[in-house]
Amino acid sequence: MIKIKNLNKFYNKNKNNEIHVIDNTNLEITEPGLVTFLGQSGAGKTTLLHVIGGLDKAKGDIIYEDVNFLKSSQNKVDEYRNKNIGYIFQHYNLLPNLTVYENLKVQLDLIGVYDKTIIDNRINDALKIVGLERYKRRNVTALSGGQQQRVAIARALVKGCKIIIADEPTGNLDTRNSIEIMNILKVLSKKYYILLVTHDINLATHYSDRIIKISDGKIIEDINNLNNNSLLNLDSNALYLKEYGNKSLNDAGNKVEVYSKNDQSINFRVIIEKDAIYIENNNNLPIRVLNENTDKYIVDSTFDSKELDESVTQFLLNNNLTEYNKKDNLRSKIKNGLKDFKYSLYNIFNSSLKRKFIFIAFFIIGIILCFCLNALNISTTVSNSMLEGTPKNSVKVDFVNSANNSKFGYSFEKNELVTIFNEAPEITGVAEPVKGAFMNFNVISNRPTKIKFNNTCFVSTANIYIKDNIKLEDNEIAISNHIADEILEYTSKYNICSYDDLKGQTLYLYLPSVYSGDVIIKEVIETYDYTFLVSDFIYYAKNKSSINMSAKMLNYSYYEKISDVQNIIPIQDYIKGKGTYADYDKPRAIISESLLRFFIGIDHFTSTDKIFNWITYSDNFSIVGYVENDGFDVIFTSEKEYNDFLELVALDSKSIVAYTNYELVLSEGSEYPINNYEIILPKTSNNLRNYPIGSTYYVQSDINTKIALQVTGYFEIEYPYNTSFIFTNDRTAYIIGSLSAHERIYESDVKTLYFYTNDIEKTTQYFKDYGYSAGDAELIAMNNSLFAKINSSKVIIAISLCIIVAMILFVFFINRSKLMQDIYKIGVLRALGAKKFVLYKDFIIESIIITTLTIALGFTLTYFITYKANTFIPGIAVDITYYYISMIAIYVLMFISSISPVFFLLRKTPVEIISKYDI
Repeated sequence: MIKIKNLNKFYNKNKNNEIHVIDNTNLEITEPGLVTFLGQSGAGKTTLLHVIGGLDKAKGDIIYEDVNFLKSSQNKVDEYRNKNIGYIFQHYNLLPNLTVYENLKVQLDLIGVYDKTIIDNRINDALKIVGLERYKRRNVTALSGGQQQRVAIARALVKGCKIIIADEPTGNLDTRNSIEIMNILKVLSKKYYILLVTHDINLATHYSDRIIKISDGKIIEDINNLNNNSLLNLDSNALYLKEYGNKSLNDAGNKVEVYSKNDQSINFRVIIEKDAIYIENNNNLPIRVLNENTDKYIVDSTFDSKELDESVTQFLLNNNLTEYNKKDNLRSKIKNGLKDFKYSLYNIFNSSLKRKFIFIAFFIIGIILCFCLNALNISTTVSNSMLEGTPKNSVKVDFVNSANNSKFGYSFEKNELVTIFNEAPEITGVAEPVKGAFMNFNVISNRPTKIKFNNTCFVSTANIYIKDNIKLEDNEIAISNHIADEILEYTSKYNICSYDDLKGQTLYLYLPSVYSGDVIIKEVIETYDYTFLVSDFIYYAKNKSSINMSAKMLNYSYYEKISDVQNIIPIQDYIKGKGTYADYDKPRAIISESLLRFFIGIDHFTSTDKIFNWITYSDNFSIVGYVENDGFDVIFTSEKEYNDFLELVALDSKSIVAYTNYELVLSEGSEYPINNYEIILPKTSNNLRNYPIGSTYYVQSDINTKIALQVTGYFEIEYPYNTSFIFTNDRTAYIIGSLSAHERIYESDVKTLYFYTNDIEKTTQYFKDYGYSAGDAELIAMNNSLFAKINSSKVIIAISLCIIVAMILFVFFINRSKLMQDIYKIGVLRALGAKKFVLYKDFIIESIIITTLTIALGFTLTYFITYKANTFIPGIAVDITYYYISMIAIYVLMFISSISPVFFLLRKTPVEIISKYDI
């Protein structure tokens, strides 16, 4: 049942040339039959039929069962049209490059029938109804107009539709073919709803069950047409035997029948061979052999409506798709999908010469795009080399360009740095720049190889740098990979070729104004700059490099009685005749003979060769004698002498370090310093007397900088490891130690400072709040380098971008042009009820294949060639990650350029596609 309510459609609405093409139409069609819309050209009958059939849009309601065509989604409407409505057009709308069989198969594909047996049966039965079963392998362009229209009828029938929309099906046919088509439609109308448009009043009157007359968009008359259901017989290709006279010649099993409309005699001889029948024609008329290749065919009688009606009934019974096996359907879908893929591939390789040139152009575009991408990469990519000289995990602060009201002015003083460390706990320290650093590597015969670093180096401790799992002993360091690479350039010829080989190596390190002495490389860290991570001892040592190695070799002890030491040689006997000796009032000690060369200096520049000085580790004991052995012993004459020595050492200049890097033995009642500015002192009588627990210990670097520390305990001193140290927590150790260490920064002409931090965003905001230009050091370096690089590559970037845009536009318009070639097929399939997805699918498959074989292939080949060339020309090819991103972008762009024209086209109704593109 079809219900139409309040249907309206306008052309040029609200304009001077407005046409009310469908004017408030209401209609119901309740039973099968042939309903004809009759009217003059321009009356609106075709528009009404198109709207009813879902080929066009209007306002109102068109209801098929439970589907309202004008209120439901387009997908739901297409689904209903596809399964239930068949279409017969005035211009046939067959696909010209396909056979009769293939045209009908397309319709079955659209409704999801893929089983070959079912397809063959349905096509054969449908063609039998229209009398074209012998023509199914013939191309439709080889058929006459009447035959093509019968194929169109078979196409409508083959999917088992309920309704047939026939738009001027006889408009392009002669009288005989028109009658033939109308005969078929008349018989079909007993089982189908057939809605037909015609301007031929004679055909309408003879065949219609109901005639609806249209004028100016309105139904002016709706009548039930009384007819006798008779059919006309005027098939020009049919040879109706009952119209001819009949003569039979029978002889010994041979039978010849002659049909003729006059008494004309025949004269021919027939020779039968094993492989053929030969006829000698002695008549004036030519002989035509009836077979599947001829248009003429034999009909025993005139058009038999009863026989056709039985064929239609049997067709409907034999071709019920409700029992279609879904499992087989899925398997067939996959198989059919592969067929579609092969078919698309075949069409591409067997396309026209013009399209092949387009494919070659696409291949060249892929090559050009790859070169453009490489050019853009070279011109705009930030490499790690751009970050050289930028400390990792740091904030760059520019105090020269600070605001007028900045808190610390145009430079940072020592006391101001202490304020910063106190106010901003996320700041771990300052990245100290050092120029002129070098290392000596001892090779064969102890000849040093000097390794000089021309780049600015940064020096800090591991705690400042915020590097996990690095704990450095007194003479250990960690170096960045850049420093390690430069060292390996010198050491590789001595079989030290890797980072692992460097670890454990001892080298002489010179850091101007910081440290000089032997160090051991413990770690190689990954960073972008030249960084030395050193121990607290090295960072805060104030150039005490002499204690680094030798002091730890000495064995300190004492004896209760001097007589306990055997074979003591007084020191006076050793120096007798070589100079003078001054016995200082210091703790007395006896040393091994082998240590004399460490503690006695010989003036080689005087002829007298006299002794000029006595040197000990801290000048805190006197040598009273020695023993003849090769040890490294320092033996004090009593326990009191030893304790006096430790007391003097503890009073010597102090280094404040973090206790976490050392093993301490705390005295009873002592506590480790947890809070900032808490310390523990060496346990000496002087400290116990002058600095009891809870008292204040002052550290003063200069007249302007004085810091108060609170004593929380004492530790047992063990010479030489901790006698000159005051222990505190990491934060306080750095703040106090930096007072002297950062003298090197203030003395140099530093315009910016890099602050190590564990919260870049918070640190940046801290300095900005005080009027300073600050930001992530790495990000600033990247932006500055990138800006400079882009600024110097403007021409290359502009050309590359123009080429890329031009290529994209070229691809878009080529795909649009290709769409125009396929628009006839799109219009036909859309009119037949094809869902949009089905049409998208075909274009997507073709787009993927074309992209893969052209642009993607050209891009890939070019990329791998340039990638190999990276060995000789670094940076010429993008990273493999960008290759994958580029490939995705290529497929996406090709997808968009292929689908977008189809998308905009399919937004139009089937009628708009057909009419506007003149299919």
